[in-house]
Amino acid sequence: MRKRKTSAKKGKKRPKRLALSVSVKVRKAGEKKRLSSQFISGGYVFETKDIAREGLFIKSDKNFKIGEPVHIEISLSKDEKPIVAIGKVTWIAKRPQTKYYPGIGVHIDRLNAADKKRWLSFIKRRFQNHKDAVELKNMYLQLKAMAARLVELEERYFHAEHFRKVIESTIVEIDN
Repeated sequence: MRKRKTSAKKGKKRPKRLALSVSVKVRKAGEKKRLSSQFISGGYVFETKDIAREGLFIKSDKNFKIGEPVHIEISLSKDEKPIVAIGKVTWIAKRPQTKYYPGIGVHIDRLNAADKKRWLSFIKRRFQNHKDAVELKNMYLQLKAMAARLVELEERYFHAEHFRKVIESTIVEIDN
């Protein structure tokens, strides 16, 4: 059974989430007194299942508690230093659930200014890439629907065959 903090207001929209796997190092905040601006020592390395502007879902079978503060080190790429943040466990997905990996939902509570700028830029780029991919997929599906409609029109209009051939050759080119 999924435990979820019930602080969300009625009618409040759930933040947009994007399925994305990035490496995350997590350490319970009580394991070290202070978060350094450099890197977290100790902790566990996990992968995310999805991310949002305010937080992330981290695949984990370790024991955490709702409301527990955690230190997070998010690796956006191998070439950049990780983003270091402080967050709080806001929900837990246990192993028997079918829709979720076992893991924790973490709200990002604190980032330094430079890391916040990098995080928001990363999120914005990823959401734009996703939006572009969805738009291209929809255009492709529209193109296939147009080809099917032109086959129907071909029977009544001689010139429709030309347009059908153009669209079909475009689809073949896209598929390859």
